[in-house]
Amino acid sequence: MGPQSLQQRGEGHGGDESGASEQLKLRFAHRRRVQRWVSATPVGTRLCPDALAGLLTDLVGQLYESSVMARTVPDDRLARLVECATQVFIEQGYRRTQMADVAKALGVAKGTLYLYVESKDALFDLVARCADDERPFETPPPLPIRTPKPGATLKYVRERLAKNQVPAALAAALGRSRVPDPRAELEGIVRELYDAVARNRRGIKLLDRSARDHPELAALWFEGARGGLMALLGQYLEARSRRKLLRPLPHPAVAARLLIETVVFWAVHRHWDPHPQPVDDCVAKETVVRFIVSALAKE
Repeated sequence: MGPQSLQQRGEGHGGDESGASEQLKLRFAHRRRVQRWVSATPVGTRLCPDALAGLLTDLVGQLYESSVMARTVPDDRLARLVECATQVFIEQGYRRTQMADVAKALGVAKGTLYLYVESKDALFDLVARCADDERPFETPPPLPIRTPKPGATLKYVRERLAKNQVPAALAAALGRSRVPDPRAELEGIVRELYDAVARNRRGIKLLDRSARDHPELAALWFEGARGGLMALLGQYLEARSRRKLLRPLPHPAVAARLLIETVVFWAVHRHWDPHPQPVDDCVAKETVVRFIVSALAKE
């Protein structure tokens, strides 16, 4: 998916303590089995290579099988993986993020991640789909999650942005000729926009950060989704201002950008501010809505 070479599966798998303990017991059991087999063979008997090879193959196969079966996945581990990986991708970007960074944030060995995802591309795809889902794994997916086909993640992001790009209140306002209450109309648009952005803040921050490493994502996010929303909002502000339903605006496109950036900062970016100002979410939302409406609507 990305310009950086993918981490390869099999870089050393870390196991749980229970899995290691079970492996140790099996090694002792199979060692005793081999010792009994050898002691039962008369002295001077030439060992059949096929029989010995079969015994050793069976030994290795059972050890491998038991090792895999002993690795049980905690119920919340996959959800925690999404949470930790989202944070690491947001902090470091796609290119700089290594599987070891995610493993450290999750508190597991790097190899353990490959029990859940095949590669960094698979992990990024998982995060892009689940970052803002409150209950992403009601039906647990087969593990490890496979590496997506080329373009699959980009296709998913494009479809999701297209589905949620235009707030319903804004779409309705653009198609409305008679406006009985311009102030209430504007407030409804700003509230819906704030709620939508806040609800998807992790995914938005992830796209915003990762777009620097992916030209396709950058075009989709900055030029497509965000640019399209600004254009529609600018169209709305210009139409209402021209009809004297809102305050006169020197440049509606600038006003649209200012509105969106204000909403996005308080609904999204402030949560990753290195020096955050502690503000309740409801207080932040109400302040932003009243500030924008008071600035644009007539008394």
